[in-house]
Amino acid sequence: ALLTDVFSHQTKEGASTISQQLVKNLYLSNEKTLKRKIQEMYLTQKLEQTHTKNEILECYLNSIYFGCGCYGIENASLCYFEKSAKDLNVHEAALLAGIIKSPATYNPLNNTNNALKRRNLVLQQMYKQRFLTKETYETNKNKEINISDNLKVKSNAYVNQTFNEAKKVTQKGNLQNYKIYSYINTTLQNQIKEKTTKRLNKLNKNIDFCVVILDNLNGGVLSFVSSTTNPIKRQPGSLIKPLLCYAPCFEEGILSPASPILDSETTFNTWKPKNIDNKFDGFVSCRNAIIESKNIPAIKALDYVGIEKAKNYMQNMDITFSLNDNHLALALGAMEHGLTPLEVASCYSTFANDGNFLGYHFVKKIEDENGNIVYEHKKNPKLVFSKETAFLINDILCDCAKKGTAKKLNAIPFKVAAKTGTVGATENDSNTDAWCCCYNKKYCVCVWIGNTTNNPNNNLLKSQNGGTICANLCKDVFEILDNSNSSWFKQPQNVKKVRFDAQEFNEKHKLMIASNNALDRFCFFDYVNTKHMPKQKENTEILSKTQTKKENSFSFQKIVDKWFLN
Repeated sequence: ALLTDVFSHQTKEGASTISQQLVKNLYLSNEKTLKRKIQEMYLTQKLEQTHTKNEILECYLNSIYFGCGCYGIENASLCYFEKSAKDLNVHEAALLAGIIKSPATYNPLNNTNNALKRRNLVLQQMYKQRFLTKETYETNKNKEINISDNLKVKSNAYVNQTFNEAKKVTQKGNLQNYKIYSYINTTLQNQIKEKTTKRLNKLNKNIDFCVVILDNLNGGVLSFVSSTTNPIKRQPGSLIKPLLCYAPCFEEGILSPASPILDSETTFNTWKPKNIDNKFDGFVSCRNAIIESKNIPAIKALDYVGIEKAKNYMQNMDITFSLNDNHLALALGAMEHGLTPLEVASCYSTFANDGNFLGYHFVKKIEDENGNIVYEHKKNPKLVFSKETAFLINDILCDCAKKGTAKKLNAIPFKVAAKTGTVGATENDSNTDAWCCCYNKKYCVCVWIGNTTNNPNNNLLKSQNGGTICANLCKDVFEILDNSNSSWFKQPQNVKKVRFDAQEFNEKHKLMIASNNALDRFCFFDYVNTKHMPKQKENTEILSKTQTKKENSFSFQKIVDKWFLN
């Protein structure tokens, strides 16, 4: 391993015995440096001079992490099987032994198939090394995994995420005797569990779910209720449109809320997408395209700004794209690996923070056994969008919550912004995933419900989508949250409400500042970022940079169709 590191000029590999792993977990960090490895080897030598192999193994098994917040073999045995380690049978012991390599990968609560394969590998090695007879091996490898029903009920996704984050920020494999302080609101966590269970019990389906509540002030996770201890990535559907398509266009000065975009049957290379209702409405404003979650305008918006530039904005919010995520279908959420509800919440929280990205954080601070603070989360905002862009998106998504796809939230007696997303199944008239992200100045709530089993019988009905079941659950959550002293977003100085000529918009598909003698019934108002428009004069047409560059090579109709008028 050392030779590999030397020849590759980087720390690619490590080598460790059980004794070395124990030393590292108890006394050292997880950093991959030659200095730490030398320290580890030296301390291991001292350990093996004073303790027998059995003593070292005993200490190792009593201190390592087994997932689900369990440290030590006895705790793991009680957690997974409700019995002492001394009472485990062969296949149960093999299962726990298999978890050790990677609790996240081989945890039977979330990764049953992985855990089963790993357990059987352990049994196979025991047979090969003559610890098991062939008959015992064959019997145990065919046993089903039966973990405690109480674990399924008690399993706390929040605790698991907190442990994972704590180990990451401290670079320590063992956190026994440390005090970890999180952002959890336990009363809220219990209330959300109850509300979620009540809603989902009505579905009578074996589905997964996740509800995230972020504190927009600091990115702290106040509540994380999930059917799986580790968040899974799923395709976000239309939930991605404001993040990937429209906000980048606003930021680049390509679109404004009132900009007309042609919603018509369009072929992108060989791809011929449709709207959800299979209808096309001709020219629609960018605002209405977002409110009604139209597909064609979103794809065109992504095309206008450019895929790579749009992805850069989301990458600045810690979103990872695969090498295959390089197509216009991204506008509809068609990612290879998808997003987690935590990632979605932290991205939408950026709009609530005037365009500043804070991420999401479970751990507030960590103290060692002596009370010394070894880690403390400090807010570190990163500017992704201007406050003007954030305000425009917030204003449009407020309309989405009033009269758009998230209109179930209109019953909330204060302003919220929201966006829904739904992923339809290809084999039948049903849905695999439903989303709703809803926020105000104080909180950001993301709800995801979906089928991860790949069994079509567990799909959601067509009527069970982001705008119904998920929006209703978001409403339940906001009714619980303390929304006192929650003001709406402040309008930036450079954002103005402008009077536009409705006739020019409807008949000529131009965005014109209305003349003073224009009748009010022929006018409409909308917000614009004045940084991206000429001095306001009556009868001024707001043209996009793209049209200005292209107008000499295309006819007017082709310009409107391929590009847009800003």
